[in-house]
Amino acid sequence: MNTEMPADAAETVEMVEAVVENFMGNHEKFRELIEDAEKPLYKGCPNYTKLSAIIQLLNLKSKYGVSDKCYTKLLVLIKNMLPEGNEINEYTDMAACPTCGKSRWKSKTTAKDLTWHATDRKVDIGVLRHPADSPAWASIEDKYPDFASEPRNLRLGISADGVDVNRGNMNHNVWPILTVIYNLPPWLCMKIKFIILSLLISGTPGNDIDVFLAPLIDDLQLLFDIGVETYDAYAQEQFNLRAVVLWTINDYHALDFMHVEKNVGKSLTGTVLNVPGKTKDGYKARLDLVHYGLKPELHPKIEGNNATLPAAGCTLTKEEKDKLCETLYNLRVPQGKEIKLDELDKLQEELCVTLCLLEKHFPPSFFDVMIHLTVHLTREVKLCGPIFFRWMYPFERFMKMDIVGIPPENNNICGIQKGVDSSSIMDGTPLSTAKSVEVSAELFSKAHFFVLQNTNEVLPYIKRHMEFLQHQHPTKRKAQLEQEHSNTFGHWLRKEVERELGVCRETREGKVYQNSGVSVVATDTHISKEVVTYAKNTYYGVLQEIWVLDYHFKQIPIFTCDWVGSRNGVKKDKLGYTLVELKRLGHKGDPFILASQAQQLFYVTDPLDQKMSIVFNTPPKNYRDTYEDVHEEFSTVVPHNDNILPRVDTIDLQKENDYFRTDCHGILIRTKERPNLDPSVTWRIRK
Repeated sequence: MNTEMPADAAETVEMVEAVVENFMGNHEKFRELIEDAEKPLYKGCPNYTKLSAIIQLLNLKSKYGVSDKCYTKLLVLIKNMLPEGNEINEYTDMAACPTCGKSRWKSKTTAKDLTWHATDRKVDIGVLRHPADSPAWASIEDKYPDFASEPRNLRLGISADGVDVNRGNMNHNVWPILTVIYNLPPWLCMKIKFIILSLLISGTPGNDIDVFLAPLIDDLQLLFDIGVETYDAYAQEQFNLRAVVLWTINDYHALDFMHVEKNVGKSLTGTVLNVPGKTKDGYKARLDLVHYGLKPELHPKIEGNNATLPAAGCTLTKEEKDKLCETLYNLRVPQGKEIKLDELDKLQEELCVTLCLLEKHFPPSFFDVMIHLTVHLTREVKLCGPIFFRWMYPFERFMKMDIVGIPPENNNICGIQKGVDSSSIMDGTPLSTAKSVEVSAELFSKAHFFVLQNTNEVLPYIKRHMEFLQHQHPTKRKAQLEQEHSNTFGHWLRKEVERELGVCRETREGKVYQNSGVSVVATDTHISKEVVTYAKNTYYGVLQEIWVLDYHFKQIPIFTCDWVGSRNGVKKDKLGYTLVELKRLGHKGDPFILASQAQQLFYVTDPLDQKMSIVFNTPPKNYRDTYEDVHEEFSTVVPHNDNILPRVDTIDLQKENDYFRTDCHGILIRTKERPNLDPSVTWRIRK
């Protein structure tokens, strides 16, 4: 044992020992990890061991999206900076892992994942989770059955877009041509590590892009018509690999979903915030109303050489603008990844109605081609599957990270709520490193009791213990028996099980892990002095800590939470939204829920009352019930949710003459000459 171990050696060794069950049958590898956890990074290093240094570097790589190539170069640089004989290892020129001997180029896992769409995909009629569920995928298989007969044949998407590598100098543009493989599961195929840089065009190709694409097109044609001999690392056999391009993804004329979303959002915010040069409700837009004789209340008012535009229904006061900006800035929402076709039909109907309602409040100039394109988005989803498989966001991110070198920002915030398996809740900012701490015997006893009360195997013992207490204390009221049950059940159960099994087992102390800072919803049972109530209620709170109770044979994760007081901290507003006051706490004596009882939710500050937060339910999980290694970003479902997407209010459909406001000032427009609002000449002015 090294007597001069670095400061973090003990904590690193403890971390390794916590995963000892993963090394059953491989004791040599576990011994090497323990040695690396104790070995200083270099002779005399006071702070880091070999293992802790690598873990810290990998955490930074993951948090800031450092590319593999950059990380490898960084390891070489750090090794050269440290004293001679340091323990930093980099294997840039090796074809196989020095520890396990596996090829760095042949991955059995990736090879197996390429057949996920045919072997492991969950298929439900009327549900879209993946391009494999779409009519576009089915049409390829129907038209080319020989291609479809081999599940390892690749289904591809091709993205083309320009990126400014010099951040401002347009003479230094490049056009990466990126390829994505849709055979992979939805939580993998859009990840940066699986996006392939197939071609890099120097400069802006313009109309000659077909010339630059010719080599790639030739290769794709070869892959589709003939194929190439390929080795399957999972099946360990050679086979003929073919490929087909399902669709291309680009921003020509800004027609892809990402740019439609961007441009519609820019038009909306530019208009309601009256951003100069961005608003669609300017002086010329009001001249259109004069020309057509529409909405006379909104016609410009002439005052000398100036004109005032009366407040429209979309005009906001300064205070309203501040609240809107603050709400948008702080808003964090989850993304659902499963789509039900019947919901798309309802969404399409309400989209059309919403556009008609917008026509009442916004000028005709607002409704350009971008607004019109929203009508076609649901049809695109019906034909091709969830939109996130075809939008430009992951490709833009790839170009900024791997070509320009800008790290991504992680601003997602979400929470959890009762009823769904949420064993992994890292759907937002990365959690801090786990550490062990001591907890009081009283608090651990409460956690232990809660776990026992919610374990199916223990339910018969609960009944037997209550019968035992009733026999021991026949005169006590039910509430008193429940309290006695809470205080003594854990000790009684241990003795009872030891008696039945004839063995003695120890239970470790609880350990606190990872403060995530997300939100939770839970249910609880209330016990008063006189009566016991078992009503099922919803409780809102904030997750404070994650505990893992280790019973040797099983580890059980539980959450400790701060709950909002139900009596005064929760209410409904007139629109039906649930509002909670997060600082008004209650139920302090019962902070625990099981991880499996939690379901995610998130809070948005109410702009009308800063003390209150609006509760939004996240879509429930779906893939977790079948697949273990699933990224949370791609494991959610989009059911109908009135909190996230309210139905069109029938009251809005009945309102008339609500396209102007009289409770706020209009917009002053300074002109060079006196405006002429004669309808016979305004159209010439407008043109």
